[in-house]
Amino acid sequence: MPFVIRTYTALLYGMAFIAAAMLVWLMIAVILSVGMRNLGLQPWAWLFTSTEYALLYMTMLGAPWLVREKGHVHIELVTAVLPPALRRIVSRGVALACVLVSLVLAWKGFDLLQTNIARNDYDVRAY
Repeated sequence: MPFVIRTYTALLYGMAFIAAAMLVWLMIAVILSVGMRNLGLQPWAWLFTSTEYALLYMTMLGAPWLVREKGHVHIELVTAVLPPALRRIVSRGVALACVLVSLVLAWKGFDLLQTNIARNDYDVRAY
């Protein structure tokens, strides 16, 4: 069991690192785009598309780590007045809801991916 926990932790931190790298890329891409426009140049087409995808994947890759670190939206006003036992139950319920939402989104995303592959429907705007 410790191997599974270590593997899961490594996966979460790996996804969080990729999300952080995407955040850095977004900063660089915006600076490049604005700088190029101010110099009268046309930014590369892939620059805009890469930021669109980075926003999506950064959110999806970083969310599981945020849930684990309790960095997601947390309303302490409600939980602060609860007794400790009930607070623990609510906390576990919120974590379970986060897992369920993540599973539904992953399942739907995989379903859409399979549909797009079956239809040969690829995003060909800039890549």
